Parts: sequence; C-alpha cells; structure tokens
Amino acid sequence: MKKTFLLSAAALLSTLLAAPAFAYGSADDDWGTPADRRWSRSHDRFESIQYLREKLHQEMAERRHVEWTYNQARLRRDWPTVRFERGRLDRLDDQIEQHRHELHRAYEYARRNRHDHDAWRGDYGYRYN
Repeated sequence: MKKTFLLSAAALLSTLLAAPAFAYGSADDDWGTPADRRWSRSHDRFESIQYLREKLHQEMAERRHVEWTYNQARLRRDWPTVRFERGRLDRLDDQIEQHRHELHRAYEYARRNRHDHDAWRGDYGYRYN
C-alpha cells in the first residue's frame, strides 16, 4: 500500500513538473533571426564534430578491450571465443573507419566554410587595435 502510494505520488509529481516544459516547448519556433539560425548551424557543426570525436574515442577503447580478450582467448586456445572476438574486431574496424571518414568530412566542411564566418566577423565583429 505504501509502496504503490509513493510510486503514484512520484509519477504524479513528475507529470506536473513536466507539464510546463511540454506547454512551452514550441513557443519560440519563429523568433530566431537568420543570423541566429546561421550561428546555430555552425554550432551544430561544432557539436557534431565533438560527438564524432567522442564516438571514435569510445569505439577505439572498445576495440582495445576486444583485442585484449581476443589475445587472451588465443593464449587459452578457446577457439569459439577467438572466432567470435575476431568478428567483433572486424565490425569495430569497419565502424572506426566509417567514423574516421565522417569526422574527416566534417572537418573538411568546417574548414571549407570557415571563410564565410571570417568574412562576417571582419564586417560585423569587434575590432581590436
């Protein structure tokens, strides 16, 4: 009885706290200016680069762990585990290669469009002597 009451009270409280967020979720859809949208796009590019770098770092750490497991299984002559880990290594190598390619493309895209941002900064930014 107490447990169900506490769970229902927690559920009710969480829905009441979440209601204002849902009510005003789309209140500022049309408020942005084109400059804000341009900034958010470049900010999204930066976030995507950071996300891809973190994803690549995690996959490389996982690959090191899988490679250690693979080597241990080879030393113990556990051939089913060796075959399984070999497949995992191959899949991880493909994913790492794909994410490296995506990260390289994101860097190239950011480098290619950097001159637009530099021109805007030269026209509208602060000038220091």
